Amino acid sequence: MLSSDNKVKVSLWSKGSQFAEKRKGTMKKLISTGLIFLTVLLFTAPNAFAWGPQAHQAIGWIADQHLTPEIKKTLTNRYNIRRLERVAKWADTVRKKKKQGPWHYVNIAEGKLFYEKNRDCKTGECVVEKIITFTQVLKNNTASNEEKTTAIKYLAHLVGDAHQPLHAGNRNDRGGNSIPIQFRGDKTNLHALWDSGLLQGGYGKMPGYAERLNLGITPQSIEEWGNLSAEIWINESRLFAIDHVYKLTTPMSKEYIRRSREIVDLRIRQAGVRLALLLNQALK
Repeated sequence: MLSSDNKVKVSLWSKGSQFAEKRKGTMKKLISTGLIFLTVLLFTAPNAFAWGPQAHQAIGWIADQHLTPEIKKTLTNRYNIRRLERVAKWADTVRKKKKQGPWHYVNIAEGKLFYEKNRDCKTGECVVEKIITFTQVLKNNTASNEEKTTAIKYLAHLVGDAHQPLHAGNRNDRGGNSIPIQFRGDKTNLHALWDSGLLQGGYGKMPGYAERLNLGITPQSIEEWGNLSAEIWINESRLFAIDHVYKLTTPMSKEYIRRSREIVDLRIRQAGVRLALLLNQALK
């Protein structure tokens, strides 16, 4: 995530010099922040988001458009969920308190192309197995409405997480968290770049961004994306990570950013459609 490390250096030898230095430092900070914002804007317009809150909201918004009328009524009347967009961020608000961080990703062994439960998620505490678990809750006729409501809220978020390429990153670098990089003069890491930094800002506030993405979804797309296996979703993310994300250029090229935007748009579309299809099937 972009941030400015410029700090006002203050001389303590007199009150006058203190004020002057503070004013000078403040102006430098404002100029620097403005330039950083402008640079990001130029590289990310017109429709880019990463897997921050807005991406999850976009996924929820798209899913809402592909729910059947029957399931929309069920979500509203039985589970008090009128819009998936509104609950898509919930799992992130409780992850730290409940120590559920590992639920949102799976780190895969270096050099391996595909997810294997016995190797990569022995305890079941990863995004793939949690999606499976919460889907089973929805299909369980003995589960309470409260249990199913919670499961829906988790799925509204975790399905999106499974589509973020570095949520299927290498174990040895913690999904890119241990790979330091510089982005426009700021220190960050590869995972943060993809999670909330690379495409942050830009143009297209919700729901405009989601609406534009949804316009690009065709009946053929829905048919092609219809596989509801969380393992397949994570393997897709894994291939994007290996084939593109880890091939970061130094300095970062415009082509890398362009292709990254294409991948983000595709994965958000897929996540939205698949979330809807999963709920249509599991709650039928």
